[in-house]
Order: sequence, then C-alpha cells, then structure tokens
Amino acid sequence: YAAYAASKAYVLLFGEALRRELTPHGVSVTTLSTGLSATAFGDIAGQKTSLLLKILTMKPRTIAKAGVLTMLHGKASVVPGFLNKAVVFFDRLMPRSVQGMVLGKVMEG
Repeated sequence: YAAYAASKAYVLLFGEALRRELTPHGVSVTTLSTGLSATAFGDIAGQKTSLLLKILTMKPRTIAKAGVLTMLHGKASVVPGFLNKAVVFFDRLMPRSVQGMVLGKVMEG
C-alpha cells in the first residue's frame, strides 16, 4: 500500500501543478480523488473488508459522473461522496503519526 498511497499523492500534486502551468494556455486539468471504489482492487491486494470500508465504498459510475461534472465545470479537483470528503477533512487535522495508525487499523479490518 505504500507505493499505492504515494502514487495517489503524486497524481494529486502533479494534477495541481499541471493545472497551474497549463491554465494560461487554455487547458484545464481536473484531479479526481476517488476514495474507495467497488472494483476488484481490494480483492487482488488482499485487503480485508471492514464495515467502515464498506460504508466508504462508492460505485465506479458515481465516481466517474462526479469527475466528469467537475471537469465540465472547470474545477481543479473533486473528492466524490460526503463521507470521503469528511475523511479528507479530518485527515488534514491529524498528525501524520496518527494518520498512519488510523489507516493501519482500518486496513487490518
């Protein structure tokens, strides 16, 4: 999960940087931060499914629709779903050591 988490952070920051660089050229960039989606990823990764993970999981169609609508409105980024937005908000309030501990507990199931 370390490489996966790092790549998600990279994509978000890369998207933000591209947006700044390309806006003067009339190019819009929107970053979609999906959260958990109902795909086979968790099964393939051997992820245990807890009640919290089930609650946070969204359908791919819902995620895609949020991304497309956000892009069409010219916004920089979107985190689909109220609960995913809440997770991002509270995550920013926690020290990294607490974030890691919480994530570890969630991923353990």
